Amino acid sequence: MLDTYRGIIHSFVDHIKITNTNHPPVASLLRYIARFYHSGLVELGLDVFTGEHRPFSADCNHLNIYPASETCHIPHVETVDGALDLFSLCFLVIFGNVLDFRTYSTPDGYPYNMCTARGVCIELLRWWSSKYKLRHTNVRSVDPTSTEPRHAETYGAFPIRFLLEESVLLLEYKIRAQLGGREGAPGCSASKLHDQILNVVYLFGETASDHWDCLMTASSEFCDEQLSMGGPKKEYLEVVELHPPQVFGKDPFF
Repeated sequence: MLDTYRGIIHSFVDHIKITNTNHPPVASLLRYIARFYHSGLVELGLDVFTGEHRPFSADCNHLNIYPASETCHIPHVETVDGALDLFSLCFLVIFGNVLDFRTYSTPDGYPYNMCTARGVCIELLRWWSSKYKLRHTNVRSVDPTSTEPRHAETYGAFPIRFLLEESVLLLEYKIRAQLGGREGAPGCSASKLHDQILNVVYLFGETASDHWDCLMTASSEFCDEQLSMGGPKKEYLEVVELHPPQVFGKDPFF
């Protein structure tokens, strides 16, 4: 899913250079996948810790049941790879209107509605945040002149930070492509993309909006170090299980 995410981003920003096609039906498929993940992880309570795929049980009151072999397609979200796959899918769905070529082909930029799927993905991220945190083991001091060694830092709100940081990288990528004369989605300028991203960021509340503003202020330094979609390098990440898990749905992103 992380590779799919990167491919869609490149197609959106560098359309002519990267590919000569666009596939609107992919958005529908991604929404179906999100619903599938939600069914397995949240509704049925798939036990990702065992890594086992047991057959469907008739006892629907049992916590760890899920339908047959199809669940091998649900990411093991207790791992870094699985978590990043989940976050990547959620970005593609939550920012679905932003990445839809059709959004920029209408006279007033009216977005195509993806509210239900967006809500499913937000709930998936809240569910993950109630069970796990993500630790970055290669963090530098915020002071660029500091000689302190890198250290580990645990992020309690990594999913929303992932979405916000990736949206900043997306905008920076678009700005660079536009300056280079490379056309992406027809009708999409950096200014229009900025406005569409803000429409989504505002949904997460004031704290998230403030964090996005801070990221934008520091974006030149932030992006110069690594303009790489998909979050920090995986070798520096690890997922930490919460003991006990928090009450699902009650804990805010920030």
